[in-house]
Amino acid sequence: RTTIASMESLINITNDRDLWLGEIPDSRLWQGLVTICGPWGVLMRLVSDPSPILTRGERNAAQDFVDRQEIRFEQAKTKIKRTGDDLSFVGDGLLEFGDVSDFCGMILDRDPTPPLVAAVSTKRIGGDWALSLRSRDGLAGKIITLLKDGRKVRGGGHGDAAALYFPYSYTEDQIHNSVLAAIKQEKERSETPNVTLGDLFKGLDKI
Repeated sequence: RTTIASMESLINITNDRDLWLGEIPDSRLWQGLVTICGPWGVLMRLVSDPSPILTRGERNAAQDFVDRQEIRFEQAKTKIKRTGDDLSFVGDGLLEFGDVSDFCGMILDRDPTPPLVAAVSTKRIGGDWALSLRSRDGLAGKIITLLKDGRKVRGGGHGDAAALYFPYSYTEDQIHNSVLAAIKQEKERSETPNVTLGDLFKGLDKI
């Protein structure tokens, strides 16, 4: 019980960030530190010093990262390709590694009219494409299931955080349109009325 009680502040910081509560300013800095140092680096820090209070060096490094990240976010927001209520798509070259979860979370949780899916494409060193997908109702995972074929298009992840990998021959427009088509297909599937046995026999007594 004592050990758990000592972790309360860290748990509150984690929940503040994961649930987008925005009540603890340092939660954003801790997330920045995770991006800079990696999860294992932060874990080693907590093992050696379990304090939730950032040192001056940690705070300065994390704040610098967050400040630069905010600039990227503002630029990326002006380049979002929004398609109705279905998709917000951000192209290559606007965001860096570690930005995607925060940026997509901002779109999905803070936008007054959020899309069903937020997507960020990145052209990798080998020339192929990585597409990060985020959603709030399991749609990202369903898109993966619809689009990956195990040969040209690969993918993985879980319900609301997933990724697709497209070959270099694809263009961003093709990737964007593929995701839109998958969203449309899934919406049509989920909106198909369920016919029951009672529906089939309804009105037979009047024949």
